[in-house]
Amino acid sequence: MICEFSVRNFRSVKSLQTVSLEAMPIKSRDEQTDHNSVAEVTRGLSLLRSCGIYGANGSGKSNLIKALQAMQRFVAESMKDEYALRLAYNPFVLDQSSESEPVFFQVVFWVEGVRYRYGFELMSDRVKSEWLFAVLVKKEVMLFTRFDAAFTLSHKWFPEGKGLEAKTSLTNLFVNVAGSYNGLHARRVRNFFLRDLLVSGGDSDSVLRGFTVDYLQDEESRRKIVDFLNLADFGFKDIRLKQTRLVDDAGRSLGSLVQEGRFVDPLLVITERDVFDEQGNRVASRSMLMDENESAGTVKMFNYSGAVLNALERGSVVVLDEFDSKMHPMLTLRMIEMFNSCEINKRGAQLVFVTHDTNLLNGSLLRRDQIYFAEKNSRNETYFYSLADFKGVRNDASYGKDYIRGKYGAVPFLGDFSALFDSDFSKEQGSVS
Repeated sequence: MICEFSVRNFRSVKSLQTVSLEAMPIKSRDEQTDHNSVAEVTRGLSLLRSCGIYGANGSGKSNLIKALQAMQRFVAESMKDEYALRLAYNPFVLDQSSESEPVFFQVVFWVEGVRYRYGFELMSDRVKSEWLFAVLVKKEVMLFTRFDAAFTLSHKWFPEGKGLEAKTSLTNLFVNVAGSYNGLHARRVRNFFLRDLLVSGGDSDSVLRGFTVDYLQDEESRRKIVDFLNLADFGFKDIRLKQTRLVDDAGRSLGSLVQEGRFVDPLLVITERDVFDEQGNRVASRSMLMDENESAGTVKMFNYSGAVLNALERGSVVVLDEFDSKMHPMLTLRMIEMFNSCEINKRGAQLVFVTHDTNLLNGSLLRRDQIYFAEKNSRNETYFYSLADFKGVRNDASYGKDYIRGKYGAVPFLGDFSALFDSDFSKEQGSVS
């Protein structure tokens, strides 16, 4: 489970920003909301099961997701691809000094009974620094720190890293090297990023879809996917996979199509629906291609389904950008309720989502510390803050209405669009009338 995520000097985030999923000592109007939304992981540490992020278009809220995604990808790929650094290093460019400063990522998370704090800083050509701390003896202890090629290891708490410093290149992470030698703490850190953290950037659900496709390849899991989608009222008789041919109708191989820049999925998702006669009797069934015949919302929910089931079964973290895009508000509401459920979410899965849906700004669904806002200042720098940071917000307040009124900020300041059609205004702007 994630305790908090911090980022600095990445895309529109200039100064250090932190989103915390540690439950604050606050009370909701309805005690059941606190009971459902908070998971006690140990004495003195309770974590939120879900967190929603709001903000105007262009406020930079998606950059928080991209930062977490960049951190995850660098852990996954820097071991084998030296160019992974170029993709992760994406500093704030609207300030001259920031372009020469490192990009900072840090996650505090709870796994296998241990609270870890892991992070690193990146320059365009190297890992500037890296660190791993853990709460092992009632307080946080240092496992290792690294500054460029200089390492400091705890011989007591991190003997797994001894002798591996020289094997770590400037473009790779020390936790990757130690993990490849099956070091206990390094392996836990890598497993968290590679198995327990599922991030969808919003522009593509390909990562999450992979989990769903994996589910369809096992009969018992396939039935779970079908049942899950039908509980959401999609009305499928069945869903299955079909292997595509190695060549298309023109005789071109899948490999050549990929080289041409065309995406070719060798596994087609086939949906099966009932066919009815004029009297409403089921008389047959018809197979169709998911991506060509089903709605965009149906495809999106299908892509989500495997990741959601996987998270709830294993206690993973799911992070979704554009959560409400193409989805019915009743469906997004139900998904949050699944994570905010002690009966369904027994393993401490978490859902972090970016949305514009103000219907979810409901005190019966989300606590104040589960609601974050993203806003840009006059220098185009993104900063994040929680509704719980506001003093004097009543538990029975209408969060959604107050947000739309601008009480909490993080809303667009809209001009008078009718001025665009005023002839004097058009002339002033140099428009052609």
